[in-house]
Amino acid sequence: MSVNLGAAKRIVIKVGSSTLTGKAGANLDPAAIDQLVDVVGKLKNEGKEVIVVSSGAIAAGLAPLGLSERPSDNLTTSSSICLSRLVNGSIHSIF
Repeated sequence: MSVNLGAAKRIVIKVGSSTLTGKAGANLDPAAIDQLVDVVGKLKNEGKEVIVVSSGAIAAGLAPLGLSERPSDNLTTSSSICLSRLVNGSIHSIF
């Protein structure tokens, strides 16, 4: 199936944890974030509505909590999600 993205008005980009963290898997990769921002910016400049969906909430909260791997208990997992939302809340204002 071929899709003509040039004709699309709205584009949804699904970004997983491994895309946001790179090979290390525990910390957000600034280069990966920069690349995502560049792609979204280019699409916005072309007049597209862009929606970014990420499953990277847990991964984004690991480093601020001093963790090197995904937690196994629900409380720490929930804490990492909450912290990532607080730390990265300013990213939403870019778009």
